[in-house]
Amino acid sequence: MTEETNETPETGKEGTTSDADGGDKPETPAPIVEANAAAKRMEDANIAQAKLLERAEALEARRALGGNTQAGQQPEEKKKDTDEEFAEKFDKGEVDLLAK
Repeated sequence: MTEETNETPETGKEGTTSDADGGDKPETPAPIVEANAAAKRMEDANIAQAKLLERAEALEARRALGGNTQAGQQPEEKKKDTDEEFAEKFDKGEVDLLAK
């Protein structure tokens, strides 16, 4: 019932061998360890992105339901030109008689 601990350069983790378990335990190769770490980082990023998406959706819903009121606001009225001002614009070509 002796247990040995050795560190391998490939995995960077300690591998153990034990006589009680009936033999050597296989060590995880370095590419698999790196892939597992990358998958974990991706899962964490997906969770964070999902939280941000929920916040953005809630904000957009609040904006849509909040509405926009124009209470007390008057639409801007166009200033009517006097006859002299209209004649000057017509002479300069700024007035289009066919446009509405």
